[in-house]
Amino acid sequence: MTTYAAPVNVKNSMLLSLGAKPITPGVNTSKEAIILDQIYEPMVKAALTRHAWTWGVKSQAVQSSGQANNGNYLYPVPSSFLNVRWVRCGGSDVQVEYLEDGELALPFGGEIEVHGNWRVPEARWPADFAEAIVKKGYAALIRSLMNDFTEAGRAEQEAEMMLRRSIARDKRQIRGRDINQNPILVQAWRGRRRNGSKTVLPE
Repeated sequence: MTTYAAPVNVKNSMLLSLGAKPITPGVNTSKEAIILDQIYEPMVKAALTRHAWTWGVKSQAVQSSGQANNGNYLYPVPSSFLNVRWVRCGGSDVQVEYLEDGELALPFGGEIEVHGNWRVPEARWPADFAEAIVKKGYAALIRSLMNDFTEAGRAEQEAEMMLRRSIARDKRQIRGRDINQNPILVQAWRGRRRNGSKTVLPE
């Protein structure tokens, strides 16, 4: 993992690569600090949701909260999640629908296991991911402070390559999951809808 303990450490690495003075925790009114306050979290969250990082995905059990007008059961997305990667029920992956208010819709009620990206603290970032974020911040600062679009573009391309290498390394680290597109529960529900009769799920 990285040596960055908090957001301020990552921001200071961005500033030092620019040749600017570092900031201290708390209120900062410098032009650099104001820019970083605006760009930092969106930049980090976009990178965290870019890939199903082995270190950046967690799961949480969720109970259905009610039913939609079409009969589907609704499940809230955990507030700590940045997005939802997959959902499991009864040991199988299930396909879900997103509603406009951020809830998940499934044809059955009960409890599901939601897996998704979350806002991982800086201290838990791998070094290659952290350095890609630093390079992205440097590019943004160069563009905003110096209007140097040539250098900013070069730095952005380098940051993108660094992030892609981090993704490739992460994929090699742990074998990916095999997605079951037609789990037992979904098949049973479809059969029940077609036949209009009760379906007994295998144990």
